[in-house]
Formats: sequence, C-alpha cells, structure tokens
Amino acid sequence: MKKLYIIIFFITFLTSYINPLNAEDYYQWTDEDGVIHVTDNPNNVPSRYKDSTKIVKEKDTGYNAILKKYWKSAKQNKKPILIIFASLLGLFLLNKLIKVLKNKSKTISKNKYDEVLKRSGIDTMNIPQFKSYAKNLLSAKGYKVKEFEGDLDFGVDFVADKGNSVYLVKVVADNMPTSKMVVNDVLRDTSKYGCNIAMVISKSFFTEDAVEFSKSSPSELIDRNALGKWIKDTKLYS
Repeated sequence: MKKLYIIIFFITFLTSYINPLNAEDYYQWTDEDGVIHVTDNPNNVPSRYKDSTKIVKEKDTGYNAILKKYWKSAKQNKKPILIIFASLLGLFLLNKLIKVLKNKSKTISKNKYDEVLKRSGIDTMNIPQFKSYAKNLLSAKGYKVKEFEGDLDFGVDFVADKGNSVYLVKVVADNMPTSKMVVNDVLRDTSKYGCNIAMVISKSFFTEDAVEFSKSSPSELIDRNALGKWIKDTKLYS
C-alpha cells in the first residue's frame, strides 16, 4: 500500500505541473483551384505548395480555452497540492476501512457457530476423542468411513467415500491454524490409498497459504466454521 501511495503521489505531481493542452501548429495552403487545405503534419503538404504554406497557431477557443484558464488558476492557487493531499488521505482512509471490514467479517465468521461448537464439547476433546467425533460426524453427513489403525496424531486417519469421490481424511486437533504443509502431506498420499481428494478437518482455522493452496488442488478444508455447520446440520451436540 505504501508503494501505491508513492506512485499516486508522483503521477499527481507530474501531471499537476505538465500542461497537456499546449497549442499545436497547423499548416495551411491554397491549391490552384482556390481550395484551402489544413494539416497538422508538414509532411502532408505537397512539395509544390511548401513555399506558400502558412503556419497557423491553434486558437484557444471553447472548452480548450476554459481548461487552460482553469489550469493557470489551479497553479496559482496551489490546487494540485491539495489534490495530492486529498488523494493520499482518501487512499489511507480507504485502506483503514477495508481492514476494519475484514476484521469485522472475520469476527462475525468466527462467532457464527460458537454456541453449537461449545455444546459439542470439541474444544475439550483430546486427540482420540476428536478423531472419534469426526468419524461420527462424517458418517452422519453420509460418508462411508474406513478407519486406519496406528498413530492417532500423525499421518492420515480415514478413507471416506461419498458418491463418486473418495477422500483421504486427516483430523487435526490442534488449536493453532493448520498449515499448508499438513494439507500437502495428505494430498501427496491420496493416490497411495486409492483416493482422489484430500480432506483435512481442523478444530481451528487454516493459514492463508493453506487456503490458497487448496483452491488449486483436489483438496477440501473443513475449518472451525465448516465444522460448526456440520455439527449444526447433524445435531451432534448436547
């Protein structure tokens, strides 16, 4: 954003002190039939008429005269400086407004399913409990779930079938945002387990790079909001 301010400043500064309305030269000649010709390009004048060609200055009339008059007045009254200041102030306030709206949207988004999530008790569940709850949630959503044996904290946890899609599922019980690396690790193993989509279910949210990565890969991220919606839809809460 700072770079944008600098660019706007210099563009406004330069355009404030360079007059784009300079009068142009026109070339006028009269042919043997008495017809008057005018051009702004001297190369268009026939060679036999070059000696008799007159250079005519454009007259400041109509809108051109009004604009030039305003330009002169603006320079004298230092209006360009005010325009620069107003432009920078406007950009600064717009940037602040966008940040406020983003934060407000994020707050609303985070609080939308708080009551349902609280009643589900997932925030107090340990890893095995949350994994078991996620399995029941997937089943309630219509997935056919097959559980893997072994470590509950690392690697993948389920294969879940639904329709024509086969998901390789990883359940994350951390309260910290889930990273792109976790999503990539699950995605990397999808073909190994005969799956075509990676799914990561998290108690928390996902980092921005994880979300961006998911948009361009066959993966589905179930963050705290999506989890809350699932819980509300399936009524798996007390």
